[in-house]
Amino acid sequence: MSNTSQAVTSSFVTAAFDTAANSYDRRSAITRSFAKYIINSLKDLPPDPYICDNACGTGAVTDALLKAHPSARVVATDSSEGMIKIIRENISRNAHWRDRVESHVNDSSSLAFPNAVFDANIMNFGIFFIPDHVQAAREMRRTLKGGGTAVVSCWKETPLKPLLFDAQAIVKPVSPIPEHGSAIESLAKWVDLETLRRVLSAAGFESVRMEEVSMPMLGKDTAEIAVPIAENLRLVIGDQWAEEEKGKVASAVQTVLETQADKYIVVNDGRGIGVNWTAWVAYARK
Repeated sequence: MSNTSQAVTSSFVTAAFDTAANSYDRRSAITRSFAKYIINSLKDLPPDPYICDNACGTGAVTDALLKAHPSARVVATDSSEGMIKIIRENISRNAHWRDRVESHVNDSSSLAFPNAVFDANIMNFGIFFIPDHVQAAREMRRTLKGGGTAVVSCWKETPLKPLLFDAQAIVKPVSPIPEHGSAIESLAKWVDLETLRRVLSAAGFESVRMEEVSMPMLGKDTAEIAVPIAENLRLVIGDQWAEEEKGKVASAVQTVLETQADKYIVVNDGRGIGVNWTAWVAYARK
């Protein structure tokens, strides 16, 4: 991919996340669950770790880090000004964040930090949005101290693609969204764990441990769980549907979950329900 096309793609992604920033937390409950898992899995951190929350969004990793490691210092970076605005609002509201968190609008492919400064550099479900995946991984490695760890997660399996087409059959059965060129298609190659392994190897990491992690997105009922799923689908749909049609997505998702429970529901214990998400998580040591 040429530098020009990468810049255009990067600008498109940044603009999309700027637009989505205010609603991001409504659809990021599952990424927050994975963030907690990742932080709890990090071993051998020093007593006062200095960590980069890379492509931070609204700060799921930062929040999990500060709860698990109260003496940590965190640098939260994202190319989206909208996301960093929310991070800075969190910093202003929370005294502990003010003492521990820095925030920067920064492209992950060109981190504005010196070599060998971080004990860990964590990118939670961001690598597939970055046009030059290998360059972003190189920057993670460059900014790590010797012995430091890069943690990168990507989706292996989500309910979004089947739910999109099942919901579409209810809302807009004619003129369906084409699979080719859709945002979901861009995730397809990451299903293979070798994609992430190859990216990290090309970036210079020699020690990479991979694991498959599954967990449910939980809610008290189908109405509650349909909301974050619908927010994700609205981002995927973009401008391909009218606003009135996108406004029907949540109710369509709820209908699909109720009528096709055997296909989607993996937890139903009387206290709530869950829809499964599976990720690859890579731990790469410098």
